[in-house]
Amino acid sequence: MGFIYGSLEMKSMKDTAHDLSLRLSQENEKLKSDLLCHRKKLDENKDLERHDTQLNLEKNYASSLKEKMQQELEVLSKELKEMTDEVESLVDQCQTLTVVERKYNHELQEVRKALIDGFDDFLSYARGTIGLKRMGVLDVKPFQDACSLKLQNGDLDVTSIALCSLWQEHVKNSQWHPFRIISNKGIFHEIIDENDEKLRELKHEWGEKVYDAVAVALLEINEYNASGGYAVRELWNFKEVRKASLKEVIEYILNKLKILTASKHRRVKTASMACSNVVGGQASGEKKVESSDKKATASWERRPLHTTHVGVAGNEEKG
Repeated sequence: MGFIYGSLEMKSMKDTAHDLSLRLSQENEKLKSDLLCHRKKLDENKDLERHDTQLNLEKNYASSLKEKMQQELEVLSKELKEMTDEVESLVDQCQTLTVVERKYNHELQEVRKALIDGFDDFLSYARGTIGLKRMGVLDVKPFQDACSLKLQNGDLDVTSIALCSLWQEHVKNSQWHPFRIISNKGIFHEIIDENDEKLRELKHEWGEKVYDAVAVALLEINEYNASGGYAVRELWNFKEVRKASLKEVIEYILNKLKILTASKHRRVKTASMACSNVVGGQASGEKKVESSDKKATASWERRPLHTTHVGVAGNEEKG
């Protein structure tokens, strides 16, 4: 019995020890789990702290960057306002200058027109360096030269004039537009279309010089009066074959006036000298006449005296 009782006691102790061991193991596992949870939470807290720190750093950086950008924005806004004010001032100045330029251009055009109208006869007396050119009017000489190579002398003048007149009508025809447009550095220009059928026939039949004369007239009429087709007078520099500037025209006129004034002074001086010579000749003649009269008077006074008495009845008695 005692053995059985001891065995039972031993078994009970073993069971108790086993249960205690199991409980301790479970508690140990729980402690480990709790420890891991605490560690995990601690790591999470550390991550949160690091994250908060990072967020604070980023927030401080963003705040600093925002402040810096705000300062730069204020500087840029100030510069933009100054530039805007400057641009507005420049626009106002440009508009003012444009108005002034238009006014001066109008005045210059009026002066140019007055020179063309008022000095027409003055400039057209002789063909000098500066003169008047009728833009778009054909020169008959190239036609005469071309006709002289093809025709007899008897038909030369009539044919050349008729041919020149025919092509002058072609040039004046606003419906005929033998031009093509080209671009040079973004600027568009109209030039002669060499492939125009009418011009090709002219060049083939009458040669290069006649073609060039017609091309020049076409360009002139297109520049000065493309819609009307009639000739326009222009102040021209014949030496350099271009439009004359107002300065050139005024200097030319002043030079001509100086020459005319000097010539007038010479004529006046010559006439004055001629008058002096005439007056001198008359005075010399008067002196000679006076001397001759004096001599005659002296000779008369030296003659013997004769007394003559006149009677009542008119009878003369000589003593």
